[in-house]
Amino acid sequence: MAFETNNDSGDCIKAAFEAQVRRTPEAPAVYCGEATLSYAQLNARANACAALLRARGLGRGSYVGLGFERSVDMLVALWGVVKAGAAYIPVDPAYPEARIAHMASAALWTALLAGPALLEKYQAAAGSAPILSLPATDGQFQHPDPVSNAGPDDPLYAIFTSGSTGQPKAATVFRSGFANLLQWYEATFS
Repeated sequence: MAFETNNDSGDCIKAAFEAQVRRTPEAPAVYCGEATLSYAQLNARANACAALLRARGLGRGSYVGLGFERSVDMLVALWGVVKAGAAYIPVDPAYPEARIAHMASAALWTALLAGPALLEKYQAAAGSAPILSLPATDGQFQHPDPVSNAGPDDPLYAIFTSGSTGQPKAATVFRSGFANLLQWYEATFS
């Protein structure tokens, strides 16, 4: 994937992913166990997720928790959040309920996307934020790539550290910083 920090939308992460989709739509984008998604399939499902989030008023300035086991759905949700212009917060299902509740109150996420088997687990710990499932995609309606309302100085994700005080603390990674890291990876490791 080629990352360019100069693009019209200002959201170089989203633009780079969509450029890769256009270059290699049928190439495998993700493998997880027996499941495989091509770039076109991943993009179509992520666009449906982004449309769901935007319909709920989530986008630039919003944080969305991601409560998934490692799966293709986790990547669909991640890219859906990025394409909606929001930032994601990974929430490991193995975390104790108290840690998830602390993350919810500290992060002030506005929604939590969760896998179907985990909806109940997050219900008690997620705070007042709605818990959403990925939209069903039957292939009949294709959502276009959303116009990005995020810029390079907007958050891409927040991740919780263990915290030196014993309380987990959020560290935010911004879109431009992540794009710079990916450019370095690409230049260094081809």
